[in-house]
Amino acid sequence: MIETDISRVILEEYNRRLLEHLENDVVIVGAGPAGLAASYYLAKAGVKTAILEKRLSIGGGIWGGAAGYNVIAVEDNEILDEFGITAKKQKSLYMPKGILYITDAIEFATALAYKAKKAGAEIFNLIEAEDIIVKKDVVEGVVVNNTAIKLGFLHPLQVPRGRNGTPCRIGCDAQREKAGAVPEQDKRWFYGCRVFRSRRRGENL
Repeated sequence: MIETDISRVILEEYNRRLLEHLENDVVIVGAGPAGLAASYYLAKAGVKTAILEKRLSIGGGIWGGAAGYNVIAVEDNEILDEFGITAKKQKSLYMPKGILYITDAIEFATALAYKAKKAGAEIFNLIEAEDIIVKKDVVEGVVVNNTAIKLGFLHPLQVPRGRNGTPCRIGCDAQREKAGAVPEQDKRWFYGCRVFRSRRRGENL
């Protein structure tokens, strides 16, 4: 059945990428403009790089430009030229060089994502970083979980919280109600989480 074949190749390819990137040189949390640009330069230099993005879409808030207007202004054109992004100059009385570069936010976001992928960076969206792994004062990995699990409060140790940050009474056990707070061990949701590790121990990445 063709639907079975489609499902099989999707699962095989995703798991191949996941297994390939359980160990990395650099793990970047957040696929916003800074994360995408950093991953491009790292991957271009031959550094094995994985990006974790909790949202479905990448690019952060750059899609909305300024106040929802999908146009952005930057002071320097170095990254614009590097990524092949169309821009025009605008005179400015307040910029050090007297110039602002105006570009389309949609083109900017898509160019960053495209160039990062083509350089070799791997992007895992809908994956949220929850904690870091520290051994002997060295960060060696990142603890992650599926965004949908966290949003749906599906993890057995995840505690729904109200607007003021206190635990909701719904689903709280007697220990939480008696203490009036979440036990310390419940704040770390390691159970069932995948772990991304850095291969370069002891280095400042």
